[in-house]
Amino acid sequence: DDGMRPPFISEVTAADVLRVGKSINFLRRCCDDTSWAEERAPVLAAAAAAGGLGYGNPAALDALVSEARRRIDRCLRRVLFARYKFG
Repeated sequence: DDGMRPPFISEVTAADVLRVGKSINFLRRCCDDTSWAEERAPVLAAAAAAGGLGYGNPAALDALVSEARRRIDRCLRRVLFARYKFG
């Protein structure tokens, strides 16, 4: 719902945030996997490299979300393909 999205967050970024959150929830609750938590430090480092999270720096938020999406997707693929033999 666009009415609930803050105006400084693009639709693409909002969709990525939602997908990352759903993926983490799936890994935690359905797969009983915690390996995704190891990805926190590199994700925060990506935001720091973009100037740090703060008001007026949407590039850092985009960097954080993009790096989180990339790393969580990798965790999800690893769990699905290795543990559950999908693919």
